[in-house]
Amino acid sequence: MLKYGILNQWMAKEALPLAIDLNMGVLNMASVRIKLPVPTLLEELIAEWKEKGYVSADSVPASDPLGWLVHEDVDSVVSAAYKFAADHPAISSVITGTSSLEHLDSNIAALEKPHLPEGDSARLKCLFGDIAEYA
Repeated sequence: MLKYGILNQWMAKEALPLAIDLNMGVLNMASVRIKLPVPTLLEELIAEWKEKGYVSADSVPASDPLGWLVHEDVDSVVSAAYKFAADHPAISSVITGTSSLEHLDSNIAALEKPHLPEGDSARLKCLFGDIAEYA
């Protein structure tokens, strides 16, 4: 069980390739937690990462920094996060949290097509792939 997601991609450096090499399944936990579903917390984190130089100041907008992910069959940043979390070839399953049946239905819908558009996935990897700070 590992944590891999939009804001926590570090596992893709060594652990996930090793899982592929060893033919091991990976259960992805906590791919969507506190910061992604709460816009103010996400904005604060991205502002902090910009301040620390982890991402460039002009890489994403200060307000709704991941809003560009919402298009086509991606209806929210949370949906994008589940799709991204499931898209790595080493990931066998993604644990989703829920507080209601509506929330569960939304999570299921996101994972029915567990892929982001290639350009969006590549941009996320470029933006956050080298950040080794827990988010």
